[in-house]
Amino acid sequence: MFEADKSAFDFRASEEANTLGSLLAELNAQYYKESGEPITARDLRRTLEFLEQSIGIKVKGSTQRIPVSTLKTIKLLYVKGTNSGKHLLGLLAPRACPIFCV
Repeated sequence: MFEADKSAFDFRASEEANTLGSLLAELNAQYYKESGEPITARDLRRTLEFLEQSIGIKVKGSTQRIPVSTLKTIKLLYVKGTNSGKHLLGLLAPRACPIFCV
């Protein structure tokens, strides 16, 4: 489903910030969904919710400037989660704290 390729969002990139819209454009140029439909912000929703719940990063829109390191993380989690065939984000997500947690 996904092909390996170099990109502006690989870990060797030096640009400091970019947008979610740019990441979506790149994802659509490099990868495809089985349905043939384009990858949209809605497809990244679970990944974005995971980042917000686990480390407090909130992406408010496709034009918001975001550090490239965050975009790299979003891309990696989306691609690996899609290719894993498992609920990767569910396995990584923080669990609710038991009653005895302080």
